[in-house]
Amino acid sequence: MAANYIAVRGCMKIFHYAVIFALVLFAGSSLAAAIPQQSLAFNPVFVPFGTANAEYEHALFTPKSSLGVAGWYEFMDVKARWCSVRALYYPFTDALDGFGFGLSAGVMQAFGDEKKGEMKQDLAPVAGVIAQYNWLLGADKHYLIGIGMGATVTLKSCKDDSPLNRFDGFLRLVAGYAL
Repeated sequence: MAANYIAVRGCMKIFHYAVIFALVLFAGSSLAAAIPQQSLAFNPVFVPFGTANAEYEHALFTPKSSLGVAGWYEFMDVKARWCSVRALYYPFTDALDGFGFGLSAGVMQAFGDEKKGEMKQDLAPVAGVIAQYNWLLGADKHYLIGIGMGATVTLKSCKDDSPLNRFDGFLRLVAGYAL
């Protein structure tokens, strides 16, 4: 019992340090750069239909690349939830603005209908590709509007009764703020 308590306290400390590090990174890079270096965006259109998705993207040391995280959470008529890490390349502009494409890796959880003979839920690692276009608007280019699409493939064999699809796709339509 005491060992579990100590392990949980250790995990919470690591989590707190990670949050503080992310906040310092977020604040420091936004103050040092005239060109936005990171963005936080969400999809306001899908929320009334029971889906929330959000993403965070941070420009890397090279001006044309970025790393990001994204998540998709269905809360009405739940079929799937996923989160992924993305590496993006912007061939024509600096990161976060204009056309970008890249690779993603993450995990997907799919929920089935037991009445149709499907498993209740299944979880699998996924890999994918994404193409997107962002507009940075405003005098200081701090407002972000983005569109895009992507495709993922499940990296494990899916049983016949699994609710997971071997191949899946998604649409990206986001609004947010860039710092």
